[in-house]
Amino acid sequence: MTTAPHARSALLALAIASLVAFPAVAGEPKPWEPKEMVVGTLALSDFALALPAWQERGEKYVPYPDVIELLRSAPAAEIDVFFGSWCGDSFEQLPLLLTALKAAGNPGLTVTLIGVDRAKDEPQGRGKAAGVKRVPTIVVRRGGEELGRMIETPSSATIDRDIAMILNGIPLPPKPGADDGAKK
Repeated sequence: MTTAPHARSALLALAIASLVAFPAVAGEPKPWEPKEMVVGTLALSDFALALPAWQERGEKYVPYPDVIELLRSAPAAEIDVFFGSWCGDSFEQLPLLLTALKAAGNPGLTVTLIGVDRAKDEPQGRGKAAGVKRVPTIVVRRGGEELGRMIETPSSATIDRDIAMILNGIPLPPKPGADDGAKK
């Protein structure tokens, strides 16, 4: 069986396009993945050292001024950030949130970074206890009571806007067609 020249060209173009679109082979680390998976608590002061590509991504982000103001004026709260150092969504979202929180400079917001394994847990069992099924999952609490959470991708335009809205009691818009397990 012979293949027409135009069909061979189309197959070659498809093969090249797939290499460009999917450059990493399954199991091969992405350029932003650390050599060792981050599991457990990661101090904010160690973030840049442990995840330099993530830090670089965050440094390029400019949060919206209204979001910074909402974060700055938010009442004190605890923000638990469950993330996977192996996860593309965590890489996309977490650096932006940390940049906005830093810009807001609200000393009443306590942020705990918790790296989880692919089973969405870590040695202290906090991932399972918090019901983490997807990462990143950001759980916002005030006085131990959960105010809300952002799961995997933001409902609004950006992750920092979602967290600012939760902190200030502003309802998040629904994610179209999503059943992400968030508390209603």
